Amino acid sequence: MLCPQRQEHNQKYRKSNLGKDLKNIIFLMYIMTDVDESQVSNITIDDEFKREKKYTNACGFDDATLRRRDLEMKELIKAYPNMCPSWLELAWNFTELTPKEEQDRIIKSKEMERPPINKRNTGGIIKNAIKVQTVEEYEAEKLELEKLALENKD
Repeated sequence: MLCPQRQEHNQKYRKSNLGKDLKNIIFLMYIMTDVDESQVSNITIDDEFKREKKYTNACGFDDATLRRRDLEMKELIKAYPNMCPSWLELAWNFTELTPKEEQDRIIKSKEMERPPINKRNTGGIIKNAIKVQTVEEYEAEKLELEKLALENKD
């Protein structure tokens, strides 16, 4: 059973001609458009937008390699349960696509172990939607503004 307010709303809606008016407007819009029937396509949405039903093979592996990757990914996920599966897949793809000599060179030079070259932003204020100010830069600018305000008072 509906509450009294809902019943009242339904009665008002039924009395209104909104639905009929909307149908009439749509019908008039259809009549007013000059559509040539020969230009109307019979292509369905499913034909127009093909949906990929299987995994996209961005790396270009053959079917045997994809099956091997699936099996080895299951083993990796069991061996490293705390790691993100997409990271494990990224590592697997890297080792599969990179030659052994290149992998040995990277391991010997410890290229992946060194700290990042570029300084990371670890906080601060976005200024003018272009530059991220560090906390130190913000505090220095604040001190300069306070000094200017004190000088202007004198």
